[in-house]
Amino acid sequence: MFHAQAFLDLNACLSSIFGSSSVSRYLAFISTYPTGMWSFTIAKKGEALNYTNFNIAQAAIFSQKHQLKYYTPDIHLAAFTLPPYIRKMLQDRLAE
Repeated sequence: MFHAQAFLDLNACLSSIFGSSSVSRYLAFISTYPTGMWSFTIAKKGEALNYTNFNIAQAAIFSQKHQLKYYTPDIHLAAFTLPPYIRKMLQDRLAE
């Protein structure tokens, strides 16, 4: 279902390089990929990563202006909301 060890190892490695507050991840379900669930990770060196610190009203205007068919500020925020069992796996691994 999910390659948990590879996911945890990658996130531990990136957290050791960038700092745990500078790494974030999100999941997507892609039916043609093994297991279907795929993770994406972003990091920013030198300061905490705050993917929710953006102008929601401006993002909504941009989305409407360009007639985006998928992206909205709500989708953006929801993309970074991890299931509880994955959040727990990450917290347990980072606590080691």
